[in-house]
Amino acid sequence: MSFKEIKFGFAAAEKEKSDSPQLLMQGFFDAYGYISEIIGMNKFLILGPKGSGKSAIGARLELLSDSNKMFFTKQYYLTSFPYKPFSSIALSSEAPETKLPINWEFILLIASLNSFIEDPTCKYHRNHKIDAVINALKNEGILPSEDLAQIVKISSNKQFMVNLKSIISGQKSSQSEKVPFNIEKLFATLQSLCYSLQMKFMHYIIIDGLDDALTQRSIQYQSLSALILAADRMNDKFKTNKVNARIIVLCRTDIFDKLGGPNKNKVRRDSGILLDWFQDVNDLKSTNIIKLVNLRAELSLGRKIDIF
Repeated sequence: MSFKEIKFGFAAAEKEKSDSPQLLMQGFFDAYGYISEIIGMNKFLILGPKGSGKSAIGARLELLSDSNKMFFTKQYYLTSFPYKPFSSIALSSEAPETKLPINWEFILLIASLNSFIEDPTCKYHRNHKIDAVINALKNEGILPSEDLAQIVKISSNKQFMVNLKSIISGQKSSQSEKVPFNIEKLFATLQSLCYSLQMKFMHYIIIDGLDDALTQRSIQYQSLSALILAADRMNDKFKTNKVNARIIVLCRTDIFDKLGGPNKNKVRRDSGILLDWFQDVNDLKSTNIIKLVNLRAELSLGRKIDIF
C-alpha cells in the first residue's frame, strides 16, 4: 500500500461516519477522555475551533450507540435552521431573552421525544391526554422527525392544528370539531411527559452545525445563546427528575465567545469541554496530533508504523 492509499480521514465527520466508520471507531484518538466526560460527568457543551473534532465526537457517539445498544443518540444539524419562524413561535410574549429559551425547550422536547419513542424500555403514566398529544404530533408530521427545521416550520405555521378537545379531555372528536392548536397546552403536556419518563438506557440529543449558514444577524446569535441556556436548564430538569437524557451542544469557540447571556461563563465552567490539540513540547512525535496520524496509518496498514 502506498502512502496515498492510507486513510487519514475526511474533512467532514458526517462523511467519515458514512464512508469510513472504522476511522471513528478504531481510529478515534481520545487522549483526554472526552467521551467519558460526556457519558459519565454530565458535560454537555463541547467547544473547540473549527476542525478540532466536535462533530467527530457526535459521530462517534452515534456509532457507539448503533454498535452496543447501551444508549440512544439523535443528532440534529442547524444547517438550514429557520431562525425567523423559530422566533415567531408564540409560547411567550416576553422579550427575546425570555421567549427564545422557552421556544428551544419546546423544540428540544419534541426532538427528545423522537428518541424516547424508539426505546422499548421507556415507560410513562399513560393517559388519554398524552396519547392524544403523541398521535396529534404524528398526524401533523412532527413525530417522528429527523430535522429541527421541519419541527419549527410546522409548529410556527398558523395553520398548525391539533384536536384541542382530545388534548384537554382525552375524548376523541371528529375532523369537523378541530379547533386552532393551543401551543401552550401542548408545551405543558410535553413537559409533563418528558420530565417524568422512566428509561433503562441513556438518550443523547446532539445539536451540531451552529456555524452553518450563520450570518451576523442578531436574531441568530440570540437564538444560539438561548439554545445553550435551554439545554442547560433541560439537562438540570432531566437530572432532577432522574430521566436518562441529555442535550449535547457542539459549538465553535469563536461563536460561543460572541454569544450573550449572563450565565454563559458559568455554563462553560461547569458543563463545558474545550477541545484543544495544541501542545507546547520539544518532541513533536509525542504530540497527540502525531499519535492520531500514526493510529490511522496503523489502521489502514494493519501494522504498527511511525510514518514520521
